[in-house]
Amino acid sequence: MIHLVTTMWDDHKGHASQGEKEQREEELRSEHWKAMLDKGSAIARYERTSDSAWSALKPFLQAANRRKADLVLQEIADMRRRRRKSKADRESCSRLEVLVKHWYDQRQNIRAEIHRQGDGRMLLTLKAKYESTQRELASAMSEARTLDLPLRSHVLALLRTPAIA
Repeated sequence: MIHLVTTMWDDHKGHASQGEKEQREEELRSEHWKAMLDKGSAIARYERTSDSAWSALKPFLQAANRRKADLVLQEIADMRRRRRKSKADRESCSRLEVLVKHWYDQRQNIRAEIHRQGDGRMLLTLKAKYESTQRELASAMSEARTLDLPLRSHVLALLRTPAIA
């Protein structure tokens, strides 16, 4: 993933007007960066604010979290294929899958709430739900270990992942 970030939007020293800056950005889009944009690259503006910085980083964070969730779900699917022995094995794998999906959704909800910058109560509620899911994951993984299900590194790493990473 290539993400092109423009800067100098807050340059108030009179070097260029807002219109000139936007014209330059359009030139970059249509001429210099066109091939990359046609292949899926994106552009963001960094305006020396935390919001614009997070906005530029957001696609990377979302992609990393999605990849992490996909890797974990793949590991669980592999574990299920290898261990179809008992109903308890299958139920343990299913429980882990559901919890990983909740984990991913809750992380996305926390990020959205941080971006919304609400009054903070909703963020506390979302973080409490996330922590509850972390505890449920720990319990489900403990159960999986008692069944001798092979938990790999990506599954185990979920327990060490903070809510806003």
